Amino acid sequence: MIMSLFFFFVLGLIIGSFLNVVVCRLKENETILGRSVCRSCRRQIRWYDNIPLISFLVLGGKCRDCKTPISWQYPLLEALTGLGFALVGSIFFDSTRPETWLYAGWLFGVVALFLALATYDLQYMEIPVILLVLCALWTVLFLGIVSYQSSILPWGWHTPLVQGLYGGGIVALF
Repeated sequence: MIMSLFFFFVLGLIIGSFLNVVVCRLKENETILGRSVCRSCRRQIRWYDNIPLISFLVLGGKCRDCKTPISWQYPLLEALTGLGFALVGSIFFDSTRPETWLYAGWLFGVVALFLALATYDLQYMEIPVILLVLCALWTVLFLGIVSYQSSILPWGWHTPLVQGLYGGGIVALF
């Protein structure tokens, strides 16, 4: 149990680091591909200075080259994503029950997307539509898989996908 929580925490740190890239580059319409650079001196960040949470602590919260302070957004989002993943893993994941893998995976995506949305909103006071669309697509994909796997319920009004679409449609009306 402890090893799986540690694994989920580390996975969350890695995803949180990627979410920082998404949040920072989305506003400027930059590609999410390619190496990270310091926002101040524009020098490429070395691979060993790009280890989630640890690099921030080792560097004292400053860029190795120009000594400009690194925003607290980076370690905070990484840590929150790590904690969120560990929490989801501890509550929803059971390695002996394969059906929990799907639900936990969906919740990992939801946690990541919601944290990216919240961070972007706090930083820029706006919500990017692309992240909302990704949340919706992620959920429709999940509900479709659950509906497909559900051999107990026939296709119709009672499948998770149809119920989710109805619920999402009602919420979208507001």
